[in-house]
Amino acid sequence: LRFPLLDRMAIRTPLLDFDLNGIRGAILFDAGDAWEEKPEFVGSYGIGARMNIENYIVLRFDLAQTTDFETIEPHWRWDIFFGWDF
Repeated sequence: LRFPLLDRMAIRTPLLDFDLNGIRGAILFDAGDAWEEKPEFVGSYGIGARMNIENYIVLRFDLAQTTDFETIEPHWRWDIFFGWDF
């Protein structure tokens, strides 16, 4: 689920100006099973943020935890990606 966080954020400095447009939030949930000998249904959930940079590339940051639906991993995983979702 993606939703708007900030439409525009401008950062002004004496040397450079930055305009960050279209910062979006995300709530993540994923579940599935890999094709292995023993079926193992696993999933993950978390939050994230996406930012479109000049309509050419997307910067994505995700913070998530994994689960086997009986226990939850104690540590959060974070990932930073450049590029579009496929």
